[in-house]
Amino acid sequence: MAASTLTIGEWTPSSENGVTVWSSTVTATTDDLDLYTKRTPKGLDPHKPWTLVLNSAATSVDGQAVPVDLYIGWVDSCALTLNNAPTITGGVLYKADIMDDVDLLCTAILMHPNLTVAEDVAAGAAKCYVPVAPYYLINLDGATALEAVSVTFKILQ
Repeated sequence: MAASTLTIGEWTPSSENGVTVWSSTVTATTDDLDLYTKRTPKGLDPHKPWTLVLNSAATSVDGQAVPVDLYIGWVDSCALTLNNAPTITGGVLYKADIMDDVDLLCTAILMHPNLTVAEDVAAGAAKCYVPVAPYYLINLDGATALEAVSVTFKILQ
């Protein structure tokens, strides 16, 4: 498979009712099997809970189940690269399948560094323990070629 042709947007901040909202749009072509973000913004406080909104427009990404993987990074230059088998520099895959499917779904995941209840990967009740780390990177893990699509991610804190 060819190298990724993703266009990965920067995390852009805004503020709504005292909550910081960062948005990033990632655009894939039919040459891509994964759709991933750049590292989370420096303004995100990893010691506090945050909400990750995936596929905010409920776009068809793959036409079948698209699970979500979470990577953590420890250097400013951490990044995901490649296609179909992402590799990370300056970080590590923390957990595969923090959400079981975001195809055609806008869903939110509570990302909590002090989670004391069981994790859940189902849409509508998703919650994930996240270790305190300088950065997080999110990967939508397609099983087949993605559709030519733009997907917007949001972080609320």
